[in-house]
Amino acid sequence: MRIIIDLQGLQSKFSGNRGDGRYTENIVKNLLKNNKDHEIYLALNGIFSDSIDDIRTKFKGLVNAEHFLVWQNFSNTSVKNSAKKNVIEAAEIIREEFLNSFQPDIIFSTNLQEGLIDCEVVNFFRTPL
Repeated sequence: MRIIIDLQGLQSKFSGNRGDGRYTENIVKNLLKNNKDHEIYLALNGIFSDSIDDIRTKFKGLVNAEHFLVWQNFSNTSVKNSAKKNVIEAAEIIREEFLNSFQPDIIFSTNLQEGLIDCEVVNFFRTPL
């Protein structure tokens, strides 16, 4: 089974060092430590480029380096910073297409309430046409 875990809750400045970030880090580390049969990938939002090396270090030895997936959000999608609906929707589609290109069986997002202050992109995936 191929699983992609979204780590944006660990990346954002608002949530990364608070409860959501600690929850994300701990649950993902435990899933990786207890994994026997699944192919697990960790997805990162490239707009938070300053967090990527730190996160790779946190999970070193638990996941292969090639199992880090970085997708690129090109726009400020923060609702608080007046992101337009069409900009947010475009970022959602980019994220969906990128993650779906790996043909996962499961996509696990640890925090679906992000995006108000920082540029996380979270959404429920659309049904493929």
